[in-house]
Amino acid sequence: MRRPQEWHPETCPYDVHSRCSPADSASVRVAVQWAMPFCPRAPRRGRPLLAALLLLLALATAAPPSFASASSLPGTAALATQAPEWVLLDSSEPAAQLFAPASGALFARTASGLKRSDDGGVSWRTVELPPRASFQRRIVVEIDPSDHTRLFANGEQGLYRSSDDAATWTLLPVPSGTGSSIRSIAVSPADRSLIYANKVGDENLGTVLWTVRSADGGDTWELIKTDHSGPSCGYGVDLFAPHPTDPTRVYRNVSCTRGGPGGGPLEHSADRGVTWADLTPREAGGATRIVGSGRRAAEQRFYLATRLVPKTASRVYESEDGLGDWRLIAEATVDTIDALADDPRNPDRVYVGTSAGNVHALVGGDQQWASLGQEPIGAIHDLVLGVDGANLYAATEQGVWRYPLTPP
Repeated sequence: MRRPQEWHPETCPYDVHSRCSPADSASVRVAVQWAMPFCPRAPRRGRPLLAALLLLLALATAAPPSFASASSLPGTAALATQAPEWVLLDSSEPAAQLFAPASGALFARTASGLKRSDDGGVSWRTVELPPRASFQRRIVVEIDPSDHTRLFANGEQGLYRSSDDAATWTLLPVPSGTGSSIRSIAVSPADRSLIYANKVGDENLGTVLWTVRSADGGDTWELIKTDHSGPSCGYGVDLFAPHPTDPTRVYRNVSCTRGGPGGGPLEHSADRGVTWADLTPREAGGATRIVGSGRRAAEQRFYLATRLVPKTASRVYESEDGLGDWRLIAEATVDTIDALADDPRNPDRVYVGTSAGNVHALVGGDQQWASLGQEPIGAIHDLVLGVDGANLYAATEQGVWRYPLTPP
């Protein structure tokens, strides 16, 4: 197993791949950071000597570590040379979720509703959602990953669908007796006619979780699973994600929660959500995000973010098939990892967003990470790659940001 990478933004915010900790002195961190880029495959027993020699050199020249010092690493040269910064596109309110469907447009879900941009985030307009009751605080939205004109959202009477670019909304016939509050909606990227929704009893407390499914785009629905929690807590849906290429497979993490993130493992279904089995042990942490990179099954690689409860720490795991052999590749011991974004063109690339407002990119094998930008951009809630792959977008407590991944 490869050794995981640790991030400690409070002591080494621009470090690319050194293994520093709060207990390390500044001089040792300098030595390690300079040693690793020049000799990434040096034997472990030779690294302390190399680090000591480079420490003397560093002290003699008083040269501080920099992001550019790691430009010799595979995949990081372009990032270091370009050295772009994040651009704040919309600061009118915090953003919680982003959508970048393959057909175009960029959407941002906020506390007040849904916004849309047709020029890469330069300008935004409000998308009219279904009517809402005064007690409904949650805004749940899903956009067809292949067609931005087809949207799903919760509303006053239940689950709605628009097939005309949000011009009109139609109430869908979800089975009765399945709760009044929708927790999540998901469209399968592998089969756009396959829709899932998770519902609980009310906005505040859901001791029963109903999972409903449609196989015809929302025209008809069936109840496929009912989960019951204890009386002292309600169900939270931390993750519900259909497989990117196999329509029979689905991932989820639903757990009994008292207002915070749950500690449930990653669950997997191979029969479209009817039966489920655990994929990760509980000590790995509660599953919060999963992405599958690669356009074809033979090229895919899966990345999973977890949160250790009750500790404030997060991890990132990697798997070739999204079923087993989950390898720990990164760990944040101070901040939490709250966002993941994949690159369908490059299974080796994944982007990670943290609660401290930092974004890290896996840019090569052997856990080589690069920090994108030099300044925090606010607690990051979601990340998404633009349709053309040229920009990375972040939904944060400060609004929507954009980071250019290729030179203009």
